Amino acid sequence: MADQRRNANRHYSLENSFYAVEAYSVIGTCDKQEDVFECMEQDMGMVLVLCDGMGGLGNGRTAAEKAVSEIMQFASEQDWKSNPQEFLRKAIEIADEEVYFLKNPEGRQLKAGCTVLIALIAGRKVYYANVGDSRIYYYDGNCLTQMSQDHNYGEQLERQLRSGEITREIYEKEQSKAAALTGYLGLGEIKEQYIAEEPILLDRNHVLCLQSDGLYKLLSEKEMLEIIARNPKDLSRVGEGLLQKANEKKSSYQDNTSIILLRLK
Repeated sequence: MADQRRNANRHYSLENSFYAVEAYSVIGTCDKQEDVFECMEQDMGMVLVLCDGMGGLGNGRTAAEKAVSEIMQFASEQDWKSNPQEFLRKAIEIADEEVYFLKNPEGRQLKAGCTVLIALIAGRKVYYANVGDSRIYYYDGNCLTQMSQDHNYGEQLERQLRSGEITREIYEKEQSKAAALTGYLGLGEIKEQYIAEEPILLDRNHVLCLQSDGLYKLLSEKEMLEIIARNPKDLSRVGEGLLQKANEKKSSYQDNTSIILLRLK
């Protein structure tokens, strides 16, 4: 079990003429590593994918591996730069279908699920999409901003409270269920997704940060901002700093934590 846990941690590093990338995945105190990420360098730019398998459904790792594999395969076959938003829509649709039809050894439906983040980097432009509650943040030299949209019961409650559909009393009563996902891959249909209409425009010393919920549920945006702003040119120090801070704050349970950091050279 100790060797399995050590092997569940992963570090990826890339530096070329255009980008620097550092990515980390640590198992935390969990028995299984259900986060999966991949970073692919292409002539068109970079493709970054991060999926967080849903442990509550079982087989979260299998779902995440399948989704990442299908999206990366699709990206290797497509000229996504010509229509990034359509590529993102189709990639999510394909991954959802493939996860939905996963089978167990007896040939029955596996009923697995995972979140997904996809970022396509072409020059300075970042096209991105997400399903679930893994997040994309952008550091612009001053502020850290969440660019993705969470798809969970908590966000649904927030919308209903703002629109007057529910009372404050009901909102407070339902908070114990707030983390439950309302959108994820594996449903067999895309109920909720976010595909950004406009790309992020990167600049030097700006940082793109993809992360699973194991990080942002431990660190506030202020804490993350302080660590990134300290030395945005050195992504290895940023990544290690974020993981160290999360480790300092962990309780008896720490979820799998994955981070992908990218900046322009």
